[in-house]
Amino acid sequence: MSQNIDRTLGYIEEARHLKDIETLSSIKGSGVEPIFNSRKSNRRSLQIVDLQVLCLLQMKAMSGYELKKNLSGTFGYEISFGTLYPHLRALESAKLIFGKWVSKKPRKRIYSLTDRGREALRSNALRLSRLLQLIFDSTTQK
Repeated sequence: MSQNIDRTLGYIEEARHLKDIETLSSIKGSGVEPIFNSRKSNRRSLQIVDLQVLCLLQMKAMSGYELKKNLSGTFGYEISFGTLYPHLRALESAKLIFGKWVSKKPRKRIYSLTDRGREALRSNALRLSRLLQLIFDSTTQK
């Protein structure tokens, strides 16, 4: 588990070396495709909770219940099942995660990260790192 966290932190460290917006923009094309929102037929970008789910699934495959528990334990983020499961469905329809039913009673679906999900996590970690660096730079200059 700690190796995966180290790998994610490595992506963030790699992003610190990005010096200009053009470099950051070049990542965009190789990153995550927007997720389709079936209600509005518009596309939407990944949200922080989506990235947190991808990060947790990078460590190991988990059920929705385990994800809910780990979101709270790892990120201090309390989320209801009514919020979590639509995110999981959207991530699955975007092929960033894969869900497989492993039992019928009680119903249990295990989610795992796909290669596309790994790449989405990596590219978005780079973007977030750049954003955090800009925020940090702007707050320390005043």
